[in-house]
Amino acid sequence: MTYEEELRGTAGIVRIELDGETGNRVNETTLVPATQGNSIFLTIDRDLQQQAYQALKDQIKNLLIQKITGQSSDKGKTYSLEDLYCALVENNFVKVQMIESSSGQYASAFKAVYDQQSEWNLSQVASLILNSQTPLNQYPELLKDIYNLMIESMRDTGHLSYDYQIDESFYEAYAAGEKTAREFLEYCLQRGYLNQTVYEMGNETNIDRMLQTIIDTEFDNLRRNSDYKKRVYCYMIRNHLYS
Repeated sequence: MTYEEELRGTAGIVRIELDGETGNRVNETTLVPATQGNSIFLTIDRDLQQQAYQALKDQIKNLLIQKITGQSSDKGKTYSLEDLYCALVENNFVKVQMIESSSGQYASAFKAVYDQQSEWNLSQVASLILNSQTPLNQYPELLKDIYNLMIESMRDTGHLSYDYQIDESFYEAYAAGEKTAREFLEYCLQRGYLNQTVYEMGNETNIDRMLQTIIDTEFDNLRRNSDYKKRVYCYMIRNHLYS
């Protein structure tokens, strides 16, 4: 080592007397005192240290993201702390059931914000379905995502038949987002693609009441849907709705 000689110092000499019967130390005399090595003070460039710290932090975040998602990051790409939190939620390292069952103060406050945000989201989607002439491709990203998740859930549960894809001209326009949600649901109602027995509509013929019944049923399903919960939690995190 470069500074070994200066740092090491010198050893001393000590005479020790022991009891001949017990072996216990009875006397100790310093013949040559030891000397302490010299001190050395190291410094580092502050700006370089800060850059090294930031680079290390970014790399740790990237490694965590890769570990959680199983996907490598693009060269030079870094992730925010919000990205990391959302990756933990989306990939079930932090389960929504854990948040909901926790009795902790912060978890309770987080859940209260979630409930408020969730109901606001659903009310906005309901308004777009019932009252809006806005085509799907003009929905805000979160509301479009929630609507698509609702349709996906309806298909998975057998509430909605895949037969709506038969009419190519209508389906292509719908898939491109050129139709409104109301147009799509009315189209499916008129052609029997929706399982009306699930919604217990009876002989109801008023289209607004029928759509409201569908929305109420499917929104209840969404409230229990873990994928929906993940979307809301991540939206809250990314938009700093909870500190």
